[in-house]
Amino acid sequence: MIFALLIPMLGSAQEVNFKTYSYTELFELIEAEQDSIFELSDAAIVLDSVTDSRFVYSPKDYFEPISDSILNTIESIEINKALYFKNVQFQNDASFTKIKFKKGVEFDNSIPPWFFHSSLDHRLKVILQEDLRKDYYSMHGNELPFFEIRFQHCEFKGSLFFSIIRSPSDNITYSPYGFRFIANIINTSMIIENSNNWASLFVIRNILPVTFYDNTFDVNGRTVRLFLKEDDFIFIDGNAMAEGDYLEFVGIDNSNLNIENNVFPKHVQMNLNFKNEFSIEWDDLAYKLISPKALVEFETAVDNGTLKGIDLDGSMADKDKFKEFHLKHDKAFEKTQIMFTSFVNHYKEIGDKLSYNKVYVELKDLETAYFKEQYNINPTFETFFTYKVNQFLKVFSAYGTRPAKAVVFSLYVILFFALIYLFFPNSWDKHGKNRLIDRYSFFMKYMNKDAGIHEVYLDDQKEELLQYKEFKTMVESSAKKVPKFFVTTALPLYKWAISGTNLTASFLKRIDIMKGRWEELPPSKRIWKSILLVGAFIIAIAYDLIIKILNALMLSINTFTTLGFGEIPIKGLPRYLAIIQGFIGWFMLTIFSVSLISQLLN
Repeated sequence: MIFALLIPMLGSAQEVNFKTYSYTELFELIEAEQDSIFELSDAAIVLDSVTDSRFVYSPKDYFEPISDSILNTIESIEINKALYFKNVQFQNDASFTKIKFKKGVEFDNSIPPWFFHSSLDHRLKVILQEDLRKDYYSMHGNELPFFEIRFQHCEFKGSLFFSIIRSPSDNITYSPYGFRFIANIINTSMIIENSNNWASLFVIRNILPVTFYDNTFDVNGRTVRLFLKEDDFIFIDGNAMAEGDYLEFVGIDNSNLNIENNVFPKHVQMNLNFKNEFSIEWDDLAYKLISPKALVEFETAVDNGTLKGIDLDGSMADKDKFKEFHLKHDKAFEKTQIMFTSFVNHYKEIGDKLSYNKVYVELKDLETAYFKEQYNINPTFETFFTYKVNQFLKVFSAYGTRPAKAVVFSLYVILFFALIYLFFPNSWDKHGKNRLIDRYSFFMKYMNKDAGIHEVYLDDQKEELLQYKEFKTMVESSAKKVPKFFVTTALPLYKWAISGTNLTASFLKRIDIMKGRWEELPPSKRIWKSILLVGAFIIAIAYDLIIKILNALMLSINTFTTLGFGEIPIKGLPRYLAIIQGFIGWFMLTIFSVSLISQLLN
């Protein structure tokens, strides 16, 4: 009886004897198996330097692709049996390369090799126990290192399940296992978790480092969930998901998250407690993010049948309908605001100003859409004004995040009103609408008069020159009646006053081409002189137009900046438009100042 009782104790005390096979021998065993399932247990698969050259490939760089020249030398293998490995340890510097697994593959308490350029048509299941390391290392005489399971350039058509079973007596606070998924095509459900709970599909519940790099996900409209636990690290870079798929991040404090250069679907859920070590590229999430807590409000409303004005098409998980819902539901919108505010605070805390502005703009866009919905529900002046002010802030300064945009928009307003003022006279332009008529009159006098162009010009300036001549006569006649100082200083002033007219007359005299009347010119000279005259006329008109444009532009700037000179130098309808422009300028410049100060303070 005592001997019988001791048998189980003696049996448990015995060490498991691992039978050793090379990789070539393993595939020979698989090929020789007559059953549709190949099973192997309590074995170690090691590299044979003579026979296993086909399985040796192991790139030094994590993201290094296999070159075509190497791939072409490796013969493809097709496995039509289901594989089940239990307590089988694979040497880590070997790989399954160019192997087509047509049926399921399961690693039970077995650390699989790396997979390169292989395809799996059915489920891949990996279950690891923490104390597995002790058996493995005792076999190799090593201490507990870190195991990495890597899949690179593989195509997954069946479901993926990875589970880490932790012993209650295990005091290790982290998992010694890591997963890297690099440049794969994933068309299936995926679970990475730390228990045997199979209740959730499309879940990555990791207590270990996980890397997703340059993969393509197409999981048929299902949700991929990433659970971040304490001291975890997940790196997501360069991946793409189908438009109808969903992605959800859930986590607690002290996890690590790196997201950059991905193409996510239109719906991404985030429920994280941020910390500074997070590196999240906002462009991956922009205009795709929804709050899981707000989604709960939506699903509750669906369950209770309290949705109004939203057609669900019989689908509770219709997240497009949710986006319509959360603009009408105050509590759901509040939870969305809280989620975006956590991102705003995170980027502000780590000093990422660019991402901070992008998140803030999207948050304000949501707020604008919410105000629009509130106006549709309750159309009052207050709700209308609140909605339109937000719209104006969006266009004018991107909600205060881009003061430079305010300057550009102000220039557009100034140019718009200047265009209106251009067609109306103002007191700053002494010629006004007669400027063009005066030019025609001047050139016709010149062509009909037996005098030089400078003489015609001086004749037009006669009234103005007469005033100066009278001033000169008065000075000269008073030479002996007043102190010499006045005469000495007055005459240079007279010369300076008429110097502009004299210089213009001198210039015109030098370029005079007529030397007589137009009707007296011989036919041989009329052609080229007419070309010169028309050219001179066009230049004069262009000069007049430039002066008129400058006057209109200066008037618009003066009105926009509300400088003013005691009166509005324009009459008629534009006078009232100038008042409106002054109000717009006051409002826009005030907001510009506030935006600029806000950016400086930040």
